[in-house]
Amino acid sequence: VHRLLGTLRGKGYVLTDPTTSRYMLGGTVARLGDSISRQSPLLKLGTAAVEELSRQCNESVNLAVLDGTDVVYSARHESSYSLRATSILGGRWPAHATALGKALLADLSERDVLRRYGRNPRLRKLTPKTISDLKRLLAELEVVKRAGVAEDREENSIGVRCVAVPIRGASGQAVAALSVSGPISRMTSERINALKSDLRRAGAEFSAKLGFREQPVAQR
Repeated sequence: VHRLLGTLRGKGYVLTDPTTSRYMLGGTVARLGDSISRQSPLLKLGTAAVEELSRQCNESVNLAVLDGTDVVYSARHESSYSLRATSILGGRWPAHATALGKALLADLSERDVLRRYGRNPRLRKLTPKTISDLKRLLAELEVVKRAGVAEDREENSIGVRCVAVPIRGASGQAVAALSVSGPISRMTSERINALKSDLRRAGAEFSAKLGFREQPVAQR
């Protein structure tokens, strides 16, 4: 491990913190991240959308993509409140326990959801409120499909609520999800409803920039 770290340090991937002698990420990693963000429309536009929505509502906003049965955080911007929901870029959480994950899973067919979970009826329980039964999750995803917005009711972390909407690409498929999260002391029912409107608007604008066009409703 020490030899590997020496090689990484020589190439600028890690640095040694002079105050603690511990290793930390170096400038090469930052340059790679910046390069990826500039190359990817999803990350470039997503970073801007996350920051703008967070400033509007002053709550923590996240962008995530679906990887198997997990969501991976791709962009984030935290609230200025001292009491706030936090996340880590690149962090992974079980999709069934998050609003982001539900928003993305709801875009899949039931067959695809079952394929991903291997028909396992028991799901990982993160809190007493986590949906841990696959049948219940499928029912919840039907609700999300109809509403166009997903909720996390302290299912991922006690004391935190979250709402999320899917972000669609040119094909109409959900390519990511956008969420707003905060402590239950601020995330009242009235606030959640207001945030749903803000999220739908931000999600529609983001999706349009990715080339998604809403199909007009046929007139009878």
